[in-house]
Amino acid sequence: TCALPISMNGLRFRLAPELGREPDVLEVDDVLSVQFRLDNRARALIERKAVIRNVYGSSYGVSFIRSE
Repeated sequence: TCALPISMNGLRFRLAPELGREPDVLEVDDVLSVQFRLDNRARALIERKAVIRNVYGSSYGVSFIRSE
């Protein structure tokens, strides 16, 4: 993945291809699990469900899904 801007409501990212494998094709309204670490001292792990809202070439804009 690639580091791109993040906001309280969502984020934008690019997929990094795995060796020997084509990258997944993602479309608007697909739901996925997102994991990333904050750059704080504890390197806190954030795990959330997100829905793809926009596709910008090889970048994806997503919104987090609120947990029930």
